[in-house]
Amino acid sequence: MNRACIISAVICAALSVSVPAYAMEISANEIRTVQEYSGNAQVVFDADQAFEISSDSISQSDDASTYSGNVVVTWQDMRLEADSLVMAKQEDGTSLLKAARFSLIGTSAD
Repeated sequence: MNRACIISAVICAALSVSVPAYAMEISANEIRTVQEYSGNAQVVFDADQAFEISSDSISQSDDASTYSGNVVVTWQDMRLEADSLVMAKQEDGTSLLKAARFSLIGTSAD
């Protein structure tokens, strides 16, 4: 064996011994799925779909409501979080929610 082969064999042996192998098991009572949306993010709720919006403040105009600060929209087992959000009722009865960015969070029981 030449010197280069011996050095390579020693390095390979050292790496295989010094790199730890991890095995893990994760369990929880609740699993959260988070999706991040940014840049003209929009959600449309059907006219018969129930949802709730909470925020630190709200301002209303004739055609839209603006929610600001810790905005949380909840429906079914989903939650949408945003810094601010504009909601407008559409002619077909749907509700259009717009935000610069929001997180959509779904939960499921384990």
